[in-house]
Amino acid sequence: MYSSKARLVFCWAHKLGFLNETVERVWFIPGFYSMNWWNYNDTHCTPAELKSAINHVILTDTINLRTDGKRAISGVTTTQYMENLHRWPTINKYKSNSYHPYGYDTAWAVALSLNATLNELQANPAKYDNKLLEDFTYNNSKMSELIKKEMFALYFEGITGTVKFTATGDRTGTLTVLQRVDNTRNFVGIYDGIKDKLNYTGGSANFHWNRRKVPTDGSQIINIIIPLEVNFTAALIIATLSLLGVPFSLTILGINNKYRNIRSIKVSSPTVNIFICVGAIFMYLANISYSLYQAVKYQVTDPIIPVVLCEIWKWFLPIGFTLSMGAIFSKAFRIYVIYASVQGKPRRRKISDRSLMKLIGIFLLIDAIILSLWSIIDPLRMITTVVESKPSVDNPDVTHVKQIYYCSSSYLAYWMLVLGTKETILLLFGMIVAYGTRNVPYKDLNDARLTITIVYNFAVVVVITGPLRFALDSIIPTPYFIIDGSIIWISITVMMSIIFLPKFCRMQKVKDTTIDLTNGTNKSQSKEVDYSHGNSHGNAINPKPKEAPVIHLAVADVSN
Repeated sequence: MYSSKARLVFCWAHKLGFLNETVERVWFIPGFYSMNWWNYNDTHCTPAELKSAINHVILTDTINLRTDGKRAISGVTTTQYMENLHRWPTINKYKSNSYHPYGYDTAWAVALSLNATLNELQANPAKYDNKLLEDFTYNNSKMSELIKKEMFALYFEGITGTVKFTATGDRTGTLTVLQRVDNTRNFVGIYDGIKDKLNYTGGSANFHWNRRKVPTDGSQIINIIIPLEVNFTAALIIATLSLLGVPFSLTILGINNKYRNIRSIKVSSPTVNIFICVGAIFMYLANISYSLYQAVKYQVTDPIIPVVLCEIWKWFLPIGFTLSMGAIFSKAFRIYVIYASVQGKPRRRKISDRSLMKLIGIFLLIDAIILSLWSIIDPLRMITTVVESKPSVDNPDVTHVKQIYYCSSSYLAYWMLVLGTKETILLLFGMIVAYGTRNVPYKDLNDARLTITIVYNFAVVVVITGPLRFALDSIIPTPYFIIDGSIIWISITVMMSIIFLPKFCRMQKVKDTTIDLTNGTNKSQSKEVDYSHGNSHGNAINPKPKEAPVIHLAVADVSN
């Protein structure tokens, strides 16, 4: 039974390559297996493969009779013991096995321990309640502990060698050490378990090793840690580009406020535009913290620094997205409501900037609740994950461990799912209102195509970076970071450019044109723009050049 299991083990070792010439490992097996125990066809390996697999294994076996010539405690040598055994009258009636010397030494061990127990009982009668050895019962714990104590304290010379027990009751003695080389068993020496010493018969040259290199004595595995870190230069470039996005957004914000009464700016709700610019700044700052986190997480010893950068990233990115997208979509919603009123209902409806800011505030409140619960219930922490552990080709005792160090929390996937669902709903809301305002004829009001472009723009971030995070982040972090950070930066920059730059270009053409909101008059134009009625094609512009210039609804009411 034991040899069949050994054949299975060595077959798997052969199949897995644990026995090739580059692996410096030594296998120890019992020496009581038969000489050709490997020569069977009960595994997936051939006998020839098993024979090759067990080459150079070390075998250990007990020594049944001592060979040093010393006399046992009984006063006889091993030769005398064997002579006495064969003179025993019943020797021919019973078969003897190779372990009979251990029975002889066991009898002596029992006798000696009982004798020592008897002496202890007589020397300390009060301690053991005046009990004698004849009074022993299996319920007498004191006497049983005494017998065991005296057994473990034995130290005598037996026929099998020096007899001594460990604290756990195991026999320490001598073992023969052999090594299988090709098709023979070479006798190496005798191991003295009491002195913990291997006595070679012909020197250590009796051993034969692969490539003549002595393997290590015991496990001395050396782990070489290979951190999968983002290239510092790449992180610095993304951080710099994101940093430049902050003054870019501030410049757009300044132009928006300075020329807020120019028609192309006025009709785009300059007050709400402030939220778009602030949201962009938050997202740029989130990308900066993301880049700095990737750059310093392996460089600092205090984990609080990368955790703080992660927290900034976690808070600023969704809040910035909500500010910008909420502002863009709320403006589109107002145009949708006004346009629906003009086209389908005689009663005109009006939504002020204050109402839009309340709508944005609701979106922000939802984000704040989710993020606060996340930070309180399941805060971020730095986690180390082993990506790959591979032994060195040159030295099997050296293991190359690839690991990644990153921010995470116990329920990160669920928090991301909640936030992602909320942002997805916001994007769907934006697409619906953008689609509803696609036919608004006034050029400065119709941002439907731009809004849909922005939605697609940010949808690409989710579609591309989401799968890449699972596919590349733990394998090739630098390419993933470059793709992730770049796409986020491009999305923010494209959003700001397509929302504001066309308006600024139109503003340059008519920058001397202002709007008098007190009576809805365009001071430099001689057209009346009336959004009260539309024709059958959805057009709502009815030029009346000979009458007083009045803008009834779309321009004057859209931002009040």
